Parts: sequence; structure tokens; C-alpha cells
Amino acid sequence: VRVPACLPACLSVSARLLAARRRDAAAVPVSETRAGGGRATARRRMAAKVCMAAAAALAALAGAAQGQGASETVTVAVTIPVTVPLEVPAGKSFSEAAAEFAQRNGLTSETVPVLEKALTARWEEMSKDNLRRNQCFQWQLDHQVFPLKDWGTLPEAARIQWLQLECDSVVPAEPPAALVTLEVQVGDTKLYLRAFEGDTIRQSVERFCTAHGIDVSLYGQELITAVADRFAATQAQQQQQQQQQQQQQETERQLLFSLPVDIDGRLVRLRVHQGDDLDEIVRNFCAEFNLDLAEVGEPIRKAIIDTTEKLQEQLQDELRQQYAEQQAALKQAVETPEEPKLLLDIPINVDGREFALKLYDGDFVDTKINSFCEQHGLDKAVHGPLLLRHVAERTQALQAQQ
Repeated sequence: VRVPACLPACLSVSARLLAARRRDAAAVPVSETRAGGGRATARRRMAAKVCMAAAAALAALAGAAQGQGASETVTVAVTIPVTVPLEVPAGKSFSEAAAEFAQRNGLTSETVPVLEKALTARWEEMSKDNLRRNQCFQWQLDHQVFPLKDWGTLPEAARIQWLQLECDSVVPAEPPAALVTLEVQVGDTKLYLRAFEGDTIRQSVERFCTAHGIDVSLYGQELITAVADRFAATQAQQQQQQQQQQQQQETERQLLFSLPVDIDGRLVRLRVHQGDDLDEIVRNFCAEFNLDLAEVGEPIRKAIIDTTEKLQEQLQDELRQQYAEQQAALKQAVETPEEPKLLLDIPINVDGREFALKLYDGDFVDTKINSFCEQHGLDKAVHGPLLLRHVAERTQALQAQQ
């Protein structure tokens, strides 16, 4: 395939656009507008900052990419004259990928440096975007920022940088919950490394190191190992909790009956609990003992239904019997009322004659004394108060004794 003369210019477009965008950014005015927060403050003009990494850091990244490869896939489009993607997987060097691409597509060796330069420019742009995204995400986590709604606790200076970096467009709508949180002691400060759903462990470590100025080359592998161990421990704990919950649910379910099933001369028990689904029970039982569902499923299903109907009939008979016994006991209680409990048996001497004043549970003392006086021809006005005082003394003495 003939390589057009414009190939070097085609491959360097992205690098030139990146440089032009950096130059144009210096003239952009910064204003603070936040929906829902009710804050709109005009800000002075200021030069745009690349706050995540210095130029030296980008140069180091580019040099590492040329010699050892990037940490994620890098893709550029090459026109020869049709457009063909040049994709470099993570860990592969740009020079090796460019040479293989040139050989595969019939390009001369002079195009290899041009391809390598284009890949390097693309990697620099990707690195900048990743650093910007990581910084914005770290601000959101640390200060609970809700894009376009609430600044949270983000300081004023960081809010200006947030707007310059257009963080509202790269962070989620609300701060996510971390799958793994690792406490990291840096000097006298405690920091927290968080890994989220969709992250690789390396991405979470690089984001943490970038946000807090930690050298990834020195401490990255140690942090990756620590996060991996914590993630494995968290998964094991979650699995254990799920198993415990399942066991608890199995225990709480009431066992209705167990059905004996003969499988090749071996007797096994099919247990049916309250709330079980009939078809699901049959499927699970056949799968557990490697039985043909089409062959034995219907007989097992019929056996469960028959057993359930028999148990329902037994339960109805028991309920009818219990109801009959309760009715009989109630009828006997109505026909033969229970004799009240005797509380006091007080001997009374009237003109040499001995009588007994008996007080039962539920009696009214005044009514009882009046009836006693009428029965024995006593004057209520004279003997009533004496009997009442006597009953009170006996009651007090009995209470003290008890």
C-alpha cells in the first residue's frame, strides 16, 4: 500500500489540537453557577491551571509509555488511505506496536517514528483526562459534592478549579458508596483509599496516589496488595453473612412434612416447608439427586399434593375436635358454676347463741352484714357498725399473717 505524503501531518493533528486548547484556555473567564445552591458569584479572570500534574509528570508518563507501554489501551486512527485503528493494549510499548502495525499494513520503516509520536501524543491526552477525572472524583468523595446541585464542603478555591476542569461532566450524579475502604496512615494524617464498582484495583490506587501526592512507583504495589487483601476479606465476610441469612431463613420456615422417596433402593427425605413453591421443590429435588424431571417429576409432584391433602384433612379433624371440647367445657361451666372462694369465717355470739358470718370472694361487706342482721333479728343500727369493725380487724389480721 502506498503511503501518502500527508501521513505525518495526519498523525500529529491531535497533539497540535491539544497544545492549541491549552493556549486558548488562558483567556476563558471563570464564573461560579450552581443550580439548586442559589449561588452565582462572578469571578475574576484567571489563567486555567492543570492542577493534577506538572509538566514534568506528563513528560515522565510519556517517556514511560515509549519505553514500557501505557497502563491502559491506547488507540489512534491511521489513514493509509483508508482509516485503520492502531490499538495498543496495556503494557505493550509504543515502538513495538508501531513496528508491528507498519509491517502488518505494508508501511515503510520511516513511518514507525511517526506512529510512535502519534501514540505518545494520544497517551499524554489520555493521561491528562484521567488525572482530571481522578482529581474531580476525589473532591466529590472527600467533600460530598453533588454536580450542579450542592458544593458540599468543597472550599472556595477548589470550586474555581472544579469549574475550570469541568468536573460536573465527569463525575457521577451523586457520591457512590465504596465497595472497599482502606485506611492509609501518611505521617500524622489518616487517609482513606476507596475502590468502587467498575474500578480495577490499580485504577483506585493510582487515583488515590495522584490526589494525595503519593509516589506510585514506591508505594503502588504495596497499596494494590493491601486493597486486594481487603477486597477478598470483604467478599468472604459477605458470603458468610449470606449463608447465615439463608440458614436463618431455613430455620424460621416451618417444616410441614417430610416425604420418603426411594431412589435406587436408598431412602431419602423430601422436606416441604410452609411457603414453598411446589414446582420449585420438585425441580430442586430432581437436580440434587440427578433424577430425570420428565420421568419422575410428576409422580413426586402428585405424592406431595396427596400428602398435603391428607395433612389438611387431619388438621381439620383436630380443629373440629378441639372446638367440640371447648364447647363442652363452656357448657359445663355454665351449668355448674364454680363455688366462690371463702375468704373469712367469723364466729358471732348473739345472746349466748353462736353464729358464723361467712364472707366469700366477690361479696359486698355492707350487704352481707345487713343480710346477717335481718336473718338473725339483730338491730342494724346497733350491731351493724360492731360487725363491720370486727370484719375489718379480722381482715387486717389475715393480711398481716399472709
